[in-house]
Amino acid sequence: MADKERISDLLNKLKDKDEEDYKHSLRVRDLVAKVLTQYKVSEKEKADILTAAVLHDIGNLLIPDYIIKKPGRLTLEEYEEVQKHVTKGLELIQDLKSFDQIKDVIKFHHENYNGFGYPDGIEGPEIPLGARIIHVLEAYDSMIVSRKSRKSVLKKEEAIKELKDYAGRMYDPEVVGNLEKVELN
Repeated sequence: MADKERISDLLNKLKDKDEEDYKHSLRVRDLVAKVLTQYKVSEKEKADILTAAVLHDIGNLLIPDYIIKKPGRLTLEEYEEVQKHVTKGLELIQDLKSFDQIKDVIKFHHENYNGFGYPDGIEGPEIPLGARIIHVLEAYDSMIVSRKSRKSVLKKEEAIKELKDYAGRMYDPEVVGNLEKVELN
């Protein structure tokens, strides 16, 4: 199966399992595309980052439904299971030809800029650029769109303020700054 067909198949499975996660992945990809206009990266790197953006949570396919679809707060054990989605996602895409270019972006998209993220606790520029961008835009999307786990929705300005408040700790300050520069719907 060709990479595009495999990606389409995985996204269809994600849509069937949890349409909310599927729509989140598409929105994150679209936001990443906007922010990438602020970076001087090759077309190939841009395409790889966009592929990683749409697949960043694909590991949720291997997380039990009762956890993925649970409204409200997760228990510590459930949260630890959710954290495994980054490595489980790698299992699902290992047959993609572009896997080597996107695996670290997917694996590290929950690493915090200060090194207190997961799965490996890497920090700052050790985190691939694509992962740093996805981390910010995934958080932004989660703040402005109502989801099972977060019913309260922030206005765009409030979400950007929250990202700025955590820039340098959770989020790459440059990415947050570049998010402010782009036109958001």
